[in-house]
Amino acid sequence: MTYLEKLNEEIATTKTEKSRLLQLCVELEGIENRLPSKQRDLAKAAKLLEKELKDVENLKGLSFVALWQTLIGNRKEKLSKEEEEYLAAKLEYEELKEELEIMTNRKIALSTVVVEYEQIKKKVERLLKNKEHFLISMEISVSSTLEQLGNFVENKSAVVNELEVVIELGEQLNRTMLKMFSLIDKVPSQYLNIYDHALKAHRRTPNYHYAAAITRIQCTLPKLQYQLNNYADQIRKIEAKVKTTKRINVKHFEMYSTYVTRDIGAALKKTKGVKEVITKTQQLLREYHVNESGILRRLERERIDLMDKF
Repeated sequence: MTYLEKLNEEIATTKTEKSRLLQLCVELEGIENRLPSKQRDLAKAAKLLEKELKDVENLKGLSFVALWQTLIGNRKEKLSKEEEEYLAAKLEYEELKEELEIMTNRKIALSTVVVEYEQIKKKVERLLKNKEHFLISMEISVSSTLEQLGNFVENKSAVVNELEVVIELGEQLNRTMLKMFSLIDKVPSQYLNIYDHALKAHRRTPNYHYAAAITRIQCTLPKLQYQLNNYADQIRKIEAKVKTTKRINVKHFEMYSTYVTRDIGAALKKTKGVKEVITKTQQLLREYHVNESGILRRLERERIDLMDKF
């Protein structure tokens, strides 16, 4: 058996194992999604069981309910009905408890599959890379095409990863913007004169309770402006690498901090405006990600299809 044949056999075996682990990952995800609702169902069933048991005990004992039902000649019938409801509640509770135990045990059994899947995925990539290098080294008719495709895949993969980083930066920025929005919204604009150090001016006034919020705004502004600047820089870099007719205007993020501190009357409006722009920017970045991921998958498929011929 030649080196290439051995490599192909190992790739096929590893891909089969990768598919098996992927199915288990999907099963684990399904269990994790269903577990919270099952736990809530079990908690409700436990409360219902407790209620039904109490109803039965009340009728069996010397409670007011039992005496009343005896007086009206309805006790035996009522007890029979309550016992039936108790048994039905108990059955439902036991079934849910058993189902939850099975799901929990299965989740524990599958706890390592995500790590195993990531490892096997890396192994497949490593084996394909070995095959790619081997075919390129043979200097056959497809060697240059394969090398070119490999470079395209590598570059496009880097772009997709960078997009994921920028999108995460946007999510962090969104959280900081919401915090700023909340702080500014709490303080009337006449007490938000941060640039002129409103804290000193109002320290002895009845509005001193706004001081804490103003201090937090002062502390949050530098962090927020840094995040905005970083976000804008990353967007400029990524837009130079993607093919799109839609462009993002990063000027909205520049000088935000100065604008808020000097034009307090419009601070809340400006914060809302920037927040809306970030939301639209995130949507556009996700569109970039979908498009670039699609191109990456096509290139990877072409590369693998080409190698599969050998």
